[in-house]
Amino acid sequence: MVVFGDWDGDDKTFDGALEKAFEPLRGGTEFFWMIKDLTQLALATTRGENKTRPITLDDAVKVKVGCDTYLRLKAAQHARDRIRESGNDAAISSNVCSRRSQRSKSRVYLRP
Repeated sequence: MVVFGDWDGDDKTFDGALEKAFEPLRGGTEFFWMIKDLTQLALATTRGENKTRPITLDDAVKVKVGCDTYLRLKAAQHARDRIRESGNDAAISSNVCSRRSQRSKSRVYLRP
């Protein structure tokens, strides 16, 4: 998140930065809390403060899903910015329409 400018690296601002980074998911509060809990566990483990809860494979998979989701959100934001820079805002509108039709065909859809 620091690399993309979404967080300044200060532990005190992490929660707000995390919430803002995943805000485009709108309503993904359970997902947000899962990521927040896992990052707190990772920080405690890194500091040597986690003596009771081992990191599981399930935890690692959840963190990977969180990272993948964050990167997809950043890629979608970058694509939208590039389209706007090119002056082709109509492409953004048609992309939104095509996503809506795709949503009705699938059960799981993460909205970038």
